[in-house]
Amino acid sequence: MDEISDHSALETLAAAGLRAAGEHGLVEALQVVADAVVEVTDADAAAVRVVDASGRLPVRTVASRSEALAAELAGSTFSLQELPAQEASSDELPAAVQRAARRARCPRLSARRTPGGLRPAVGAGCPSGRS
Repeated sequence: MDEISDHSALETLAAAGLRAAGEHGLVEALQVVADAVVEVTDADAAAVRVVDASGRLPVRTVASRSEALAAELAGSTFSLQELPAQEASSDELPAAVQRAARRARCPRLSARRTPGGLRPAVGAGCPSGRS
């Protein structure tokens, strides 16, 4: 990204943060953020997962250019324990993430758990038009 688009992306994300803060519910706030991530990154999709009480990572909200991909992501879940503790390539990620990556034609994903939760943008997809 060049300096102008970096600035524009930062402004878009900051505005989304302000809008998210004004939302009444978590899902609504996360949707605002997911929409901004797709816009700024030109990704095919962004899925926001939040760990539940049982240690699973269901999708709380999805922003996607494809209804089929959004539906697949929305119905996916996996255990936090399935996510590798160390940086891992696509073939080492949970099956739900691998399926979404294939549908989004994004073979180059990596992810890992971190002490504070998940590394950001796990499963966010590749920019549109790239594979």
